[in-house]
Order: sequence, then structure tokens, then C-alpha cells
Amino acid sequence: MKTLLRIDASIRRRGSFSRTLGDAFVEAWKHRYPQGDVLRRDIGHEPLPHLSDEVANAFFTGRRDLQALTLSNHLCDELKQAPEVLITCPMYNFGIPSTLKAWFDLVVRANETFRRNGSQYEGLLHNKTGYVIMAMGDGRPGLRTTENFEYYLTDMLAFMGIHDVRIITVGGTAMRSFTDDWQTTYQQSITQLLNN
Repeated sequence: MKTLLRIDASIRRRGSFSRTLGDAFVEAWKHRYPQGDVLRRDIGHEPLPHLSDEVANAFFTGRRDLQALTLSNHLCDELKQAPEVLITCPMYNFGIPSTLKAWFDLVVRANETFRRNGSQYEGLLHNKTGYVIMAMGDGRPGLRTTENFEYYLTDMLAFMGIHDVRIITVGGTAMRSFTDDWQTTYQQSITQLLNN
């Protein structure tokens, strides 16, 4: 049975473009996989704790049974069991929300999602597909911040072994020219994403 892990990073409860498009994506995904299971991790509404000294030190013990690692273990297990991962994410001050950074800090973990192989690092999350839905207020073409935003997210997923990453960027949401029927436009992008 197919499993999709959905991670929402927006702090907005209403009017979130990334969440709205994420809802449309999940609806299309469920239509394609009627028996599929969707796990949801809403880190925008239920923020994760930022990395602490205790947890960071526990990472280096090589033990998984330490109490300090309980949350990290659970998050890693969620990620491992889902062959498909959806991240919906707005841009805040040219970067990802700190809540999403906290999630990455808890799941990018040696011998859980990556390992050292000689002088190289090897991702351990094989045969997975990542979907990223990004939203940003500015929409001018050629912005370096947009590219950096995409590169960061794809690099983090690739580091853990998720190399098949497909992205939809909703740009210009704060501009007057942004259209009211944007969902119709991006619905086509969702279909293309799932058909690739």
C-alpha cells in the first residue's frame, strides 16, 4: 500500500498558498491511490523543538534507545516508512521556516537517514519520491533567492537519498498581478508532477 508523508510548514491557518495547494495535491494523490495512506506532520501548527545539546550529543552515541532520541526516532521512522514525501513550505525572510529547519535537524541523522562511506556521505532513504510545494510573495523571474530556496530543499532531501524531487513554486502571491484563479493554473502542475 502506498504511503504519503505530508509535512506542512506554514504558520498560517487560513490563506496559506502552500497548504491550499498541498490539499489539492493530496486530493489528486488519493484519487490516484484510493487505498493509499496519508501521514500528516503539521509542524507549522505543532512546532517541533529545536535541536538541543542533549539531543545532539545523543546522536553521537550510536545508541537508539536513549530517551533524548524518542522524538527523533519517531520522525525518522515516519520518513522511512513513506515511499513518497510531500513538503509544503512558504518562504520567510528568504529562507525556510525555522520549524522546517527543526524537522530537518531531527531527521538528518547518521545511520538513520545517511551514513559515512569512506570519505563520502551516502543517503539511506532509497526508492522514494519527494514533492515540494513552495510559496513566496515575490515572483519576479530570475531571483537568486528562489533558486537558493529550491537548492536547499532538494539538497537536504538528496543528502538523505531522496534524489527524485519534484517542485511546484507558487510565486508572486503578494503582488497585485497575482490571479484569483491561481488554483486552476497550479492544478495542472500537480497533474504533471504525479504523471512524471
